Amino acid sequence: MRTFRRTSLACLLALGVSSAASAATLTVDGVSYATVSDAIAASAAGDTVQIDSSWYSAQVQPVDPVNLTVTHALTLASTAGATATPALPPITASGVDGLTLIGLTIQANLSHAVDVFDTTLVGNDLIFLPPTGGELTGALRASEGTTDLSDFTANGFEVTAIEVVAADRLAPTTVSLTDCEVSNNANIDPLSRTVNGAIRMWLANATVERCTLNANGGSLGAMGLVATSADLTDVVVTNNSTTGIEFANILRDVTLNVTNGDFTNNGGTPLSGGIHVDGTPEQPSGGFAYITGSVVMVVDGTDFTGNRSLEYGGDVFFAGAGFGASLTVRNATFMESEALIGGGAIGCYGTCDIETSQFSSAGLVIPPQYGGFLDLAGTTTVIDSSFDGGIATGDLGGGAIHAWEDSVLNIVGGSLSNNSADVRGGGIAMGSTLLGGLLDIQGMLFTQLDASYGGGIYAGPYGITALADLTMTDLTSSELGGGVYVQGGPIDATYPTDALSLTNVTTDNTTSSGGGLMFLGMMYGPQAAFF
Repeated sequence: MRTFRRTSLACLLALGVSSAASAATLTVDGVSYATVSDAIAASAAGDTVQIDSSWYSAQVQPVDPVNLTVTHALTLASTAGATATPALPPITASGVDGLTLIGLTIQANLSHAVDVFDTTLVGNDLIFLPPTGGELTGALRASEGTTDLSDFTANGFEVTAIEVVAADRLAPTTVSLTDCEVSNNANIDPLSRTVNGAIRMWLANATVERCTLNANGGSLGAMGLVATSADLTDVVVTNNSTTGIEFANILRDVTLNVTNGDFTNNGGTPLSGGIHVDGTPEQPSGGFAYITGSVVMVVDGTDFTGNRSLEYGGDVFFAGAGFGASLTVRNATFMESEALIGGGAIGCYGTCDIETSQFSSAGLVIPPQYGGFLDLAGTTTVIDSSFDGGIATGDLGGGAIHAWEDSVLNIVGGSLSNNSADVRGGGIAMGSTLLGGLLDIQGMLFTQLDASYGGGIYAGPYGITALADLTMTDLTSSELGGGVYVQGGPIDATYPTDALSLTNVTTDNTTSSGGGLMFLGMMYGPQAAFF
């Protein structure tokens, strides 16, 4: 039983033979073949078609047909490596259990450079070239099956370079992309010609590691993930015209993990510049009304710099859908980000946890109307994080953090410094003039904050505000409440506990007509005093 056979393409080039006679040949069992397609046709399942470097050195290579079609398990490899390889025509396969591509340059034409269906595909050291005739085809289209590509480039396509889809939309496609560059795609009419510039995955389980997505167009970002669970590690996402990653969901519960990433200078549309997860159409940015599953997203050790949205969440927008949906951000940095309406760095509308992260210098060119760094609705916990240099220009305020009415915001540790709001809450604005929420802050440092009402904190009426172990220094307000302004409101059945609780709160050099604290409404018990 034959377990391995090598089919070799070799150049029979003799000294003194003219270039016109320098035809490369492939020999199988004593029979010569002049083209790769002939070699593939002569091979059997499990064979290796090896293209020797001498074949590439021939001055005239035989012409293969429009496509190379593979119907059985096969390894197609070059001894020259992709950078020294003339381009092969597109490779297609369907129902093949084992197609391996090594050291090849492959050029798209009317077909994608590699187009596989229900195939186990493995590739290494590959260069995908765009078509020369302006055809709207990409580097890879993989439907169902398993795809594992490493050390490849796919640059300069007019449409989405990498597409991974599940044809029957029931069984997810498995894909792994490692050590890749996918850049400068979909930049011809970048906002309308194609949805995602670099990569689009529909119903997949994906791993992307050490890949760069740079300067891609597309109306919905460089990478689009729909109903896809993805682990993204050490990805560099830079200079893309819309969002870096656009994420939506349908039919199933999914996860998105982003670890040690770098998102820089992306955006300039209503989408978040960095990562945009939108599944609730009633949210201001609109989105995908057909979401039915939940999204659990974790961002860890990732840097966001100079990303921009024309609406909400300059770096991250998360409107989770489904029971159990949540966003966790830890050990991340956010610098020089912009959102023109709310949340210079993050807009989170659901359950959000932020841990040991640093936010600085948001809205340097055009600051947001509210929430210099964070715009929140739902339940949010912030632990040991710092916010420096945020600005809010609108009535809702929140130089660093704005939380919508009836939200829950818990903050433990960390600091607020050099933040300002034109109207409410130089550091934090909770709720509006009509309704507050549940605000609980423990062990936080407030320094050099400014607003008209509540230099440090503004809290709306009918809410619960609990402050403990806070230090407030150099806080100012031009109207009322240099440190804290609580709108206040009578206790009712909806909020049956005390409206304001203060424990170990100290203020130093806070200035306004209301002094360090301004409370309008009803206070209950000894909690309504400084201790």
